[in-house]
Amino acid sequence: MYTIKRETLAAITEKIREKTHRTQTILGENIPAEIETIWAKPPNINTNGGVSPDSSNFDGAMAAVVCGMTYWNAKASGTRAFAYQDGFGPMKPTNADGTGRLSDGSGAGVMDCSSYTGFVLRGIGYLKSPFAGITGANQSYAPQNVKATNDAWAEPFFDKQPMDADIAYIGDKYKTTDGYLRIVTASDIAAYYARMSLTFWPGERDVKPGDLCFFYKTNDNGTLVYPKRYFGISHVGMMISEDKFLNITSYPASGNLIVTSTSARAPFLYARPLYGALVNGARGDLSAGGTDLIPDVWSGIPQGSSTTNGLGFALTGKKLSLSGKATSGITKTLISKSCPVQLTQGTYKLSGFVNGTGTNTKNASHSMWGIRLYDADTGSGITGTTTSSDGASTAERTPVWDIGGGATFTLTKTTRIYANMWLTSSMDVSGISAEPKLYRI
Repeated sequence: MYTIKRETLAAITEKIREKTHRTQTILGENIPAEIETIWAKPPNINTNGGVSPDSSNFDGAMAAVVCGMTYWNAKASGTRAFAYQDGFGPMKPTNADGTGRLSDGSGAGVMDCSSYTGFVLRGIGYLKSPFAGITGANQSYAPQNVKATNDAWAEPFFDKQPMDADIAYIGDKYKTTDGYLRIVTASDIAAYYARMSLTFWPGERDVKPGDLCFFYKTNDNGTLVYPKRYFGISHVGMMISEDKFLNITSYPASGNLIVTSTSARAPFLYARPLYGALVNGARGDLSAGGTDLIPDVWSGIPQGSSTTNGLGFALTGKKLSLSGKATSGITKTLISKSCPVQLTQGTYKLSGFVNGTGTNTKNASHSMWGIRLYDADTGSGITGTTTSSDGASTAERTPVWDIGGGATFTLTKTTRIYANMWLTSSMDVSGISAEPKLYRI
């Protein structure tokens, strides 16, 4: 009889592992909890059916990645500090008056992983978020004021769930002003996309930028930390390449808003949102002119007014004005090597640096000021064609520069790039402005 029970339990745990894709030993005491994480039927939710990961629109996926990068860049530039607090943020009504935490005692923006990813999936970049308006410590925010943008790629149904929505982890659900429930937690996000058949396991598909990645936690004895959540999921991030993802977390110990390698923390499950495919159609690669790949918050220049080496910077969004003359040459980062943009093979155009045609930019080989592009993995410059500000001359350059007339380059393979700005100390740059753009052409 003992042998029969042992074989039966072994068969049960094996079937659990088939469904959950977990590989560790399942303790007998954890079998009920493991089973509880597996949903037997699709929940009653508002969403779209009849789709698959192949239905996604890659233009929208890259727009989401660039949106997610604005928060990382805001932190890197010193525009805004962030503080990770598990279970808290402006989307979660944890205060007694029904508001959520917006800033901590030092004025840093309070978020957890699902708050961050939830903002991004709703199309809310840093400048559109309540974090951009923080003016002091211990501020709060009404979650009902968080609403998805009208961007075609933004998730349309997160805030339109019916009151009878059958979503496993209900503790953070609350009514919107129009009487709906919201998708809030990491496990809810995973379950939402799973019910559209938009999730996939590691190794089933090539991972792309914009894919979501999910994780779960276990106790020292192998039991799930959150057994009542869908698959026990406790964490979510967004892939910016096939092996790096953006997330805010207390892991590793450094915590905060970081880029994490999958070699350091391997995802348990992936999801590929539609990213506007129902509006713009399915697309597996970048289209010409589809998405501006330069974020509207830069990693090396804070929003507002600042001074470096005597040179004045006035940055509002991605609109930059310069004033004065630098005491020495200046390099400013727009896209960081640590948080790069991954481009697929194809031809691209960089433009928008100088609004004007000063004499020092009429030579395509000039190096007085401009934006330069580099390979983030090798550090080598991206080779391409620079056009002078008056459009009269071109030059092949490595790295390629935009000095006012635009620059084009062709990638023969998927490449992660970073971008910086060089400003000379040899002349006054007052009146020069920039609003850089990077498109596939």
